[in-house]
Amino acid sequence: MKVSVDTDRCVGSGQCSRTVPQVFDQDDEDGTSVLLLPQPPPELHAGVRLAVDICPVRALAVVESPVGLEPDSTGSGDHVTSQSYPPSVREGTAP
Repeated sequence: MKVSVDTDRCVGSGQCSRTVPQVFDQDDEDGTSVLLLPQPPPELHAGVRLAVDICPVRALAVVESPVGLEPDSTGSGDHVTSQSYPPSVREGTAP
């Protein structure tokens, strides 16, 4: 699992950091989400998925590896698994 945050879209509601504080924090100045663990361990995956689903502005995205395949530095074998991701991430145009 790989996690990303679209900080341009984030409004700082804090739902992610309250749901999985091991993965997300909030910037002290503007309150936007700060990603602490871009590749969280498996025991945090369910919480990360929940955070993605409850983000009010869809600023979070998750790319998951198929079972049995480890992600590599090229990202091969990864696929987005939720339709709730921001269009820029779904379409591959996010920075």
